[in-house]
Amino acid sequence: MKYFKRHKILSVLLMIISLFTYLNYTISLENMDNKKNKYYINDLYKSKQIIYNKYLSSEEKKAYNKLLHNIKKRKKSFTVDVSEYENSSSEDTAGYFNTAVDAITVDHPELLQLGYISTSSNNTKIKIFIHYSTNNPIFEEINILHIKKILIDIKNKTKRMNDKEKIEYIYNWIGNNYKYDDLFTYQAKNQSIYNVFIKKKAVCAGFSKASQIIFQTIGIESMNVLGETSDAHMWNIVKYQGKYYYFDSTVATSLKKSSPYYYNGLKQTEMNDYKVTHQEWYPKIETKNKIYN
Repeated sequence: MKYFKRHKILSVLLMIISLFTYLNYTISLENMDNKKNKYYINDLYKSKQIIYNKYLSSEEKKAYNKLLHNIKKRKKSFTVDVSEYENSSSEDTAGYFNTAVDAITVDHPELLQLGYISTSSNNTKIKIFIHYSTNNPIFEEINILHIKKILIDIKNKTKRMNDKEKIEYIYNWIGNNYKYDDLFTYQAKNQSIYNVFIKKKAVCAGFSKASQIIFQTIGIESMNVLGETSDAHMWNIVKYQGKYYYFDSTVATSLKKSSPYYYNGLKQTEMNDYKVTHQEWYPKIETKNKIYN
């Protein structure tokens, strides 16, 4: 003990090295991605960059890359000169970044540190503000380890289930373990998986992203969806027997199990009035209940 007290810096470094070793060689989901890839975030999720690769224009991709670069650098704000985007007005440039924000939200639910992004603009410049759920790399690594353990446990518990049973299990599991935060609804942390897995409460964005990461872990094809119901909302699409359905785990966190509406988060007819932003990003959705009648 005296040695460690005299060598505090070395002790901290040893702790970090031990944590790194444990994270990378003891706990493992799968080989998620190439860490040298500029789109790699962490081992919780392997992003296929679907929105980036299939639906964004060249200018939107440029905004996407700039945003993601600054998020990974943990910049709290940065300024974009409209002149960087050829033949574009300030409104056009702001639009590129707003679409890029939505694309990153869908493509990268594993961004533990990201809360939300806001913008302001004038005739010549766009100011981007990045609001973080957490901004301490060491604590984030510890939290990633904790989330990995949760995901591995879910994977083990569902490995003998069929797809229908897995979908229902995740809906109930989220409802049993997490609650909707009515008090701090717009807090940056509530928009991230950080609050879901670490603080056990969040809002729709957090629950949708958490569901997406869980579904990939257990082998269910799914996507995050941005849109609105009575207000701005975020939920998921799940693929079941070759067809696509909405999945809304936020319903499970908002209602008691005794409520007659508790299972409505899995019933497509209860979600046919959901309005989707960027409809072109998503497959055709079934309008009748085929999973749960």
